[in-house]
Amino acid sequence: MQQLFRNPETFFFITEPTPCPYLHGKKERRLIADTRGCDESVVQSLLSDNGFRRSHDVLYTPFCEDCKACLPVRVRADLFMPSKSQRRVLSVNKSINVKKMGAHASTEQYSLFSKYQSTRHNNSDMSNMDFIDYKAMIEETSTNTCIFEFRNFNRLIAVCLVDEMIDGLSAVYSFFDPFYKKNSLGTMMILSLVNECKKNNLMHVYLGYWVQNSPKMSYKQNFSPLEYFNGSSWQDFDLLAT
Repeated sequence: MQQLFRNPETFFFITEPTPCPYLHGKKERRLIADTRGCDESVVQSLLSDNGFRRSHDVLYTPFCEDCKACLPVRVRADLFMPSKSQRRVLSVNKSINVKKMGAHASTEQYSLFSKYQSTRHNNSDMSNMDFIDYKAMIEETSTNTCIFEFRNFNRLIAVCLVDEMIDGLSAVYSFFDPFYKKNSLGTMMILSLVNECKKNNLMHVYLGYWVQNSPKMSYKQNFSPLEYFNGSSWQDFDLLAT
């Protein structure tokens, strides 16, 4: 990892090229911000507003020389109104109880996480994570982090790891019981974060990166109004297609 530059609060590094997880045949590099030792919650909010994401105790953004396909996106929660299909998702899941709690790993969560990985991502690195790895993912955080648990008659069916920021919430990682595939729990979790923002007068739900022509990313464009970061400012996502 090459140190790029430093400011009084944050070190920045560039990683070596690795295979891109989204586009076949591409190489990925990341710009890493190490915020340890500073007011990390404030710095994360500032960096997230400039397209960064958190992983464990560092923040990163793609830094690929020949590709700009990864676009940070966020939902304007303050202006959001659910579509007809999203209202249907809310109706189907009206019996599900949502609980916000501290970022603490449990064996119950890990069991659901392992089930999700083996069903949906059995060839990924995450499918090999043991409980210690999972605990690190949940609890090694440099900012204010929480978990939203979703239960159906006390049965844990979905979990969303979330960072709390000055202007909104950042969805770090989520997983759900594959048995409930028809319930569209991924959509349900985002709608719950939007609702949480509305209740607390927060403007944005950060959804990470959107990649055109990547099926695993396409769901993000269903939340409108959506904004994307063009490298210098946030723009209306709908303008991307015009």
